[in-house]
Amino acid sequence: MSTETKASAMPPEDASSQSDLPPYMQSRFLAALASWKNTEPLDGTNWVAWKGQMVSMMRHHKVWGHCDGTTSPPAMNEPKALEKWDTVKKVAKLLISGNIKSMEFVHISRAVTAKQKAT
Repeated sequence: MSTETKASAMPPEDASSQSDLPPYMQSRFLAALASWKNTEPLDGTNWVAWKGQMVSMMRHHKVWGHCDGTTSPPAMNEPKALEKWDTVKKVAKLLISGNIKSMEFVHISRAVTAKQKAT
């Protein structure tokens, strides 16, 4: 079943409420993961092109703030906001990890934050 078929099978009220959510929180998120890859993963020789592609992709998916440091975690007494922030962080890290060659993974394996992985 194609992605288009799945999206059109969604009830109208679900479709409208889904469109207000960032891409990583929509129900089609897992189906879309395969399309979140650059045509050219980071391999140690293509940093400039890779970074340009990743910045565009992360801005589109609204997770770039975790990589450039402009998004700060919410207060500890806001559990729902913390959960959302943590989800965005995980998506950013997943996008980075999924777009590098295995030989480059050693450089980001100890990074804790998406910002550390991106720089």
